[in-house]
Amino acid sequence: MKAWQLGFRSLWSRRSLVLLIVLCLGLSAFSYLVLDRTQKSAEESFQRSISGTDLIVGGRSGPLQLLLYTVFGLGSPTALMSYKTFEAIASHSSVNWAVPISLGDSHLGYRAVATKREFFEFVRFGRAQTFAFREGQTFQDETGVVLGARVAERLGYKLGDAVILQHGVGGDSFFEHDDHQFQVVGILEETRSPWDQALFISLEAMELIHLGWEDGAPPFEAEVSVPDRLTPDYITAVFVGLRETHRARILSLQREFYDYEAEALTAILPGQVFRELWQVMEWVEQIFSFVLALVLVLCFVSPLTLLWVSLDFRLREFAVLRLLGAPPGFIFGLVLSEALMIGVGGLLVANALLLFLWPVWVHLAEGQYGLMLNFEFGGLADLRLSLVILVASGLGGVFPAARAYYRSLNSNLDLGDA
Repeated sequence: MKAWQLGFRSLWSRRSLVLLIVLCLGLSAFSYLVLDRTQKSAEESFQRSISGTDLIVGGRSGPLQLLLYTVFGLGSPTALMSYKTFEAIASHSSVNWAVPISLGDSHLGYRAVATKREFFEFVRFGRAQTFAFREGQTFQDETGVVLGARVAERLGYKLGDAVILQHGVGGDSFFEHDDHQFQVVGILEETRSPWDQALFISLEAMELIHLGWEDGAPPFEAEVSVPDRLTPDYITAVFVGLRETHRARILSLQREFYDYEAEALTAILPGQVFRELWQVMEWVEQIFSFVLALVLVLCFVSPLTLLWVSLDFRLREFAVLRLLGAPPGFIFGLVLSEALMIGVGGLLVANALLLFLWPVWVHLAEGQYGLMLNFEFGGLADLRLSLVILVASGLGGVFPAARAYYRSLNSNLDLGDA
């Protein structure tokens, strides 16, 4: 009989205790996999959010705050900028394109982004990827709404469905714009970025549904008169692409916008602010690394503890094996194979938990924190982590195996008691 076969039978004879160790190891490995995957997916989600935009210009606020509410949908705008300022930016000789956005409304907790049709052409995500439509097309007038992939998926919307926006963000507004229904005219392909959780309407539509809302409450219908041209007075921010994209020119234009005399503005380089954001998050990475290190230690200690404590109770078992002619190396292989099988069992438990609970965590992370986590299962990263955990478990069995090896060589091993 081979060492691993005998090791399996030995573990089965102690299955109650072994099961507890395997469950403990599985939960530890599951925590490792979830934390590592969350950390990497969150960073990837942030990095994929915007690309090809040289500057984001908005009302005077903090650079990080401006990035968070314009790109990631976190927080609310604290200052607006006039539409005339947007027109001045768009007509600047150094500006290649400028796309305005206006925020402030939502639909069942998903933010509404009012913009121009050029948004889908110029604003990029990931590695300079453009938005693509899974179904339909962009809005053509004040009645159309384009849905991000996750909005359509979560709410079950399809082309032609009616959508009513709520006044305010977060899904807890007391007022709805129920006097103006939008119709779904397009659904975007998944971008695996915060844009998947947004709805897109025209700036004119945003202006239309807010006619008479100057005091923050819906007006009486008789008080509303629709002007011939629906041009907003204020917007939230503008995404800007420059003709010359070398850093010196971008910094020069950034300073020019900061010194703009007509109103106070904030202009940021998205990539630079993102790096600053990740530096702020460095302490979170350190906590993750510390927790992952603890998990690896636990993966090392769990089989070590079980096998080391059980050695004193298995002297008779080893004596019988030696009496039957098993060499000391067989004893070493027996104990080491038990440690590896405990590690494999822990990994099976961890991956089973990951398979069933990861979608739940993805849903919570998207709904509560706006994180777009990778939904794929069984990738190269998971395989690499599994191998690391398995190696740690195997190393945890080396010391008990070495102890059993030397004890089997000890001449004081009492074969007579066997």
